[in-house]
Amino acid sequence: MGSARQEFRHGWKTIVAAATGVCFGTTGVPFYAMGLFIKPLTAEFGWSRAAVSGASFCLSAGIVLSAPLVGSLIDKTDLRRVGLVSLAGLALGFGLFALLGPYLLLLYAAWLGLSLAGCGTTPVVWTRAVNERFVQARGLALGLTLLGTGVAGILAPAVLGPIIATHGWRAGSLTIAAAIALIAVPIVFGFLRPYGAARADAVAATGMTCAVAVRTRHFIQMALAFLCLGIGIAGLIVHLVPLLTDHGLTAVQAAQAAATLGFAVIAGRLVVGALVDRFHAPYIGFVFLMLPAASAALLLANAPPILAVLLLGLAAGAEIDLLAYLSSRMFGMRAYGAVYGRLLSIFSLGAGIGPVLAGAAFDRMGNYDDALTGVVVLVMLGAGLVATLGRFPDWSGA
Repeated sequence: MGSARQEFRHGWKTIVAAATGVCFGTTGVPFYAMGLFIKPLTAEFGWSRAAVSGASFCLSAGIVLSAPLVGSLIDKTDLRRVGLVSLAGLALGFGLFALLGPYLLLLYAAWLGLSLAGCGTTPVVWTRAVNERFVQARGLALGLTLLGTGVAGILAPAVLGPIIATHGWRAGSLTIAAAIALIAVPIVFGFLRPYGAARADAVAATGMTCAVAVRTRHFIQMALAFLCLGIGIAGLIVHLVPLLTDHGLTAVQAAQAAATLGFAVIAGRLVVGALVDRFHAPYIGFVFLMLPAASAALLLANAPPILAVLLLGLAAGAEIDLLAYLSSRMFGMRAYGAVYGRLLSIFSLGAGIGPVLAGAAFDRMGNYDDALTGVVVLVMLGAGLVATLGRFPDWSGA
């Protein structure tokens, strides 16, 4: 076991490859781009916001179905191959999405197909590669890896927003496909390398089996916490652009405001990653995971939206990497992929439900007030469950 500095010296390429995979994977650009498609699709096909938001549920449903299987697979096989094949499938899926016609069921089938084709691009795959290489600086390494979602949060509104506004949503879909094929695939292919059989065997020898882990109080508590957080945070993020435009911002201004979300995500990743290596992670998680409740409360009070966006971004920079860190520390690395895959599946279920509920609340009331109130309640509950997880087992001598 080397020092944190040695870990970064030997593992920086893994972080670059994994961060790229996170950025362009299903929880990155596709998720952050969904809000940009809502109004163009409703305008072209006459669908309601709740109906279009169902596509986000389909994206999450694919992760719910596939994450446990992918997690178990990468515990036993080459995760690099899984990641590359899935990135190629995701690029193809976005290319085909540009051909969508005026049938709502095809919209849902397209986004479910995107998610299943890209099933190996979720953080389950990329965080496994990082956790194998980093022990002393695992929190910071995971934070740097999951900066990819922050970059996605910047690129989606800043790059795709103007493209969609000028050339239409079909051009935006083709742009995503080209970026995955021409940027993500070459970087992952060139930088991500297996750690080696001896080290992989040593890492896999520590921790619980999946069958044992899922019966613990900690697993159940984490599952409930991140289900609530997924509903609240994803509902707010996906509807952020239409919510801001409803508050009087133009489409371009809303996209620019949403782009600041990505910068806040990056800050959240770095700060949380550094702090959990030094302090009790559940307490750090509680502080940051409470921020979406504050963000929703500010929007309810019609406060300046930029502060609400920044607070939301700081929290969105904490949830996935915190879940990965808690999984590795609480349950060990023996069945990390299988355990984290199940927890990510539950979080993704919440992330799929949240935007649909928010869209339904808008369609019923004509505003997002009920949805924002629900965000406050769910986020407070989830953050409280994280704070009370308790101490981690010591796997160093297992």
